[in-house]
Amino acid sequence: MVRTDTPDRQQLIDLLHVFVRVTNGHDAQSLGLCIADQYRQHNPYAAQDLSGVIDYFVMMFTAFPDMHAELLDVMVDGDVISARCRVRGTHQADFLGFAATGRQFEIITVDYFRYRDGLFVEHWDVISVLELLVQLGVSPHESQQFLSTAKLNPSEEEEK
Repeated sequence: MVRTDTPDRQQLIDLLHVFVRVTNGHDAQSLGLCIADQYRQHNPYAAQDLSGVIDYFVMMFTAFPDMHAELLDVMVDGDVISARCRVRGTHQADFLGFAATGRQFEIITVDYFRYRDGLFVEHWDVISVLELLVQLGVSPHESQQFLSTAKLNPSEEEEK
C-alpha cells in the first residue's frame, strides 16, 4: 500500500532548518514553531512533550551558552528526516549534575524526527554522552558511573 499523506521532502528540510535556527539562537520558547505539543521524545535525558523539550534546551543553553549546531548531512525518507550534526560549546554551568569546567566540546550527533501536520511529533537521537563528559573533563570512571545510574525518561524504560 502506498502512503498518500507523505509530506513533501522540502517541508521536512525547511522545518529542520527552523529547528536549527531556533536552537542556535538559544530561543527555547520558540520551539513550538517546529515541535508538536504531544511530542514523543526518545532521549533518556529529556522529558516528553513540548514543555519537556523546552526545559531540556533551557538546561543545555544555560550549561553551554555558546552551544552551536552545524548541519553536516540531511536525509529524508517519507515522514522522517535525519540529520548528522557537529555540535560545539563551552561548559559554563551545571550539566546533568556536573559543575562547570570551562572546557569546550565538539561531538557529532545523529537525530531522527518524525513529521506530521506541519510539526515534528517524535524524535530519536544518537549522542555519545560518554565522549561528551570526557571532553568536559569528567573522569571516565565518573562518566561510566553516571551513565549506569542516570534516571531514564519513563517512556524509554517502558520500551526496554
